[in-house]
Amino acid sequence: NNAITGIGREWKRVEYTFTTPNRQLDKIVFNIGHIAGSIYLDDVSVIRQGTGTELIQNGDFESGILERWDSNGGATVTVVPEGHVGQ
Repeated sequence: NNAITGIGREWKRVEYTFTTPNRQLDKIVFNIGHIAGSIYLDDVSVIRQGTGTELIQNGDFESGILERWDSNGGATVTVVPEGHVGQ
């Protein structure tokens, strides 16, 4: 099971290391499950091991543009100007 658990009301840094199959991947999915209410993400980053290359565009959401970010299941995605100032 690759689930990261323990979502709470405080900001929490979560790190997870994974290896992709030997093919091009075009998306990362955050499966939040059946949680009602708001979920906040900030400073989303995927770094290619050994190179330091950042693979996520606009993972800090600072541009206010949600290009390449999407939702499903009736959820809405919004940029909140007063987001978390990162650690």
